[in-house]
Amino acid sequence: MYKVIICIRVFNEERWLRLLLRCLKKQTYKNFEVVVVNNNSSDLSRNIAVNAHTTVVDLEEYNPSEAINLGLRSAISYDSAQIGIILSAHCIPVDVNWLENLVKSFETDTDIVGVYGRQIPMKSSNFDDMRDLLYTFGDQSYMHYKKVFFHNANSAVRMDYYRENTFNEELSHIEDLDWAQRATRKNKKIYYNADATVWHHHGIHQHNSKSFRSETVSETLKQLSGFEYPDEKFLALTDLNSLIVVEQGSNNKELDDNFVEVENTSNMLGADVVVIDIDPNVNLFSRIKSAVSEEQMLHCDIIYFFSQKYCKFDYTLVEKLHSILVKDGVDAVVPVRQLKSGICIEAEGEFMYLSDVQNTLMRRVYTTSFGRGAIFWSDVVWSSSLDKLKLSKIEID
Repeated sequence: MYKVIICIRVFNEERWLRLLLRCLKKQTYKNFEVVVVNNNSSDLSRNIAVNAHTTVVDLEEYNPSEAINLGLRSAISYDSAQIGIILSAHCIPVDVNWLENLVKSFETDTDIVGVYGRQIPMKSSNFDDMRDLLYTFGDQSYMHYKKVFFHNANSAVRMDYYRENTFNEELSHIEDLDWAQRATRKNKKIYYNADATVWHHHGIHQHNSKSFRSETVSETLKQLSGFEYPDEKFLALTDLNSLIVVEQGSNNKELDDNFVEVENTSNMLGADVVVIDIDPNVNLFSRIKSAVSEEQMLHCDIIYFFSQKYCKFDYTLVEKLHSILVKDGVDAVVPVRQLKSGICIEAEGEFMYLSDVQNTLMRRVYTTSFGRGAIFWSDVVWSSSLDKLKLSKIEID
């Protein structure tokens, strides 16, 4: 059995890093060690990696080649390992055989020095990213000889070759393609293994907007290739570590009446319950952070929030919130009510009355009621603010 190093590159990836490390523990292939290269993260990424007992090395200024070389070189088994795996922290193995499939690619031919696996979109991925991934990564494995491609978001190298041929640290981009082309010029081989598959949410070009025909192209590509999304089990409600935060006011009887349902829900989720006080002078995220322990912070994936004054929080609501969060691929889901009456706005020091909200440029205006039940990815609570989040809504009566 080959000895394997898994080098994970991280920059503010706590949401994905938790999920990735959890998936690695479930792999059928067990003979590996993990090195996390932390690129000056300001979130909990480094703490999570340390808590998971990985080897952690820090890199102040990011360079992909330097990050990979540093990570592999820092492994305890660097001198004896046969295979080095290179993985982005936001690339999640689709199944428990991902690592085994990558490793066994090297057994068929000693001239194979590099292997890269398939990357597929998630159901919530941007249509442009879906298109790029479906175009680039097919469902058939093949050997590269002259027209070479290689991608280090999900790849592996043969260590005895790599130790003499590291990645070029003078390059700030496409270090993977450069390395693969240099290898083939030495009559070495690069192999694409379509069975070693990861989800890559934002794709290889990280589009922030949707082009006018990307949706049609993506849907057509899925039909032509027969692509079907694998079940995103790692995002299943009961597979995520949850925390329920209850805002408690002065009426303790209301909280007591509802707390039986809260406790039932927390038991079904395996979630802790944290109670915070109402304080209009302190924002919600600050109050949550001050009430949550460091251990809870490190392990928590998602946070459910509700206020006692609404007296309704149960598992059915949790399922609805979770479903929207995963389907839309957002930071948070908040409860809203559409505002249909007129409102006043201030413009250039004057108040203007908008008598018909539906006919304004704003099209629709909503009022929010977080206390009725909201869900957040935990990383945004620790390191962001409400006005910077990508949101979806759940409409309430």
